[in-house]
Amino acid sequence: MTPPAAEHGRVELSVVEPLAASLPVATALDARFLTLASTLGDLVSLHEPGRGCVYASAVARSLLGADPADLIGRNWAELVPQEDTNPFAGNRSAQVSHRLLRPYGPPLVAETGVTPVEENCAVVQLLCVTRGFDTGSWELPDSLRDRLTGLPTRDVLVDRLSSLLAYGQIPVAAIVIDLDHLAAVATRFGRDASDRVLGETASRVQAALRPTDVLGRIEEERLCALCLGVGDSQSALRIAERIRSVVARPLPFEPVIATASVGAALTAPGGDPEALLRRAGRAAQAVKRQGGNAAFLDGI
Repeated sequence: MTPPAAEHGRVELSVVEPLAASLPVATALDARFLTLASTLGDLVSLHEPGRGCVYASAVARSLLGADPADLIGRNWAELVPQEDTNPFAGNRSAQVSHRLLRPYGPPLVAETGVTPVEENCAVVQLLCVTRGFDTGSWELPDSLRDRLTGLPTRDVLVDRLSSLLAYGQIPVAAIVIDLDHLAAVATRFGRDASDRVLGETASRVQAALRPTDVLGRIEEERLCALCLGVGDSQSALRIAERIRSVVARPLPFEPVIATASVGAALTAPGGDPEALLRRAGRAAQAVKRQGGNAAFLDGI
């Protein structure tokens, strides 16, 4: 198999125009580059110091299960397990075999060729071509999705969490989103209304998370987000508060109002998945007993 950098790197580099840091991404990319990148079967991406990814080709959908727009502005070094050589962490030419974390399923086994783009003797961009060596795309079967929200079921979350904690060195924060008064909504306005609230909440929370995070439905009124690489209480509580704020925004249908009791818990590699979910759920219950619409971190 021809290495990605050798097969594609020089050709792509010839159509990349030097970028000015002040220009918007849409005007910074040369049309010839975009045309070529869109025809390749490998994932093409551009990265800039201090800005992260500024372009990702559409192949990201099939290889990573992530929309390219969700990867813009991200530091892709976060997507590579800590024990792997990271092609996105330096400013030099490289050809690296590694893995990339995906929202669902096992990590993508990949090889990335890196070509620095220089301007005035300084590296202003990294041109990366990533080729996947597993089955390519990975879609969660319908049998493992919640019927109402389309999210992974509790069993999928536990399985994913078990893999994360048993393999690698990535800490994980579990964020449980326990909807306040959903049963009352169903009683007053009907089951269809409560289903709409839950579906809207799931969409909002999903949009607020990173591509590497996993959101699922674990119980009737509860969602849970697994946030990879979050190992400190301040970050976990900040994410929990952001989710609480997103849920509490006015709904597009009146007169229903939704809020959530949000609980967070941290664990390190080797931890117990079920215990982590229980702790996050316990934190959410503590919030609900105090009236809901707040975020709390389990400190044990």
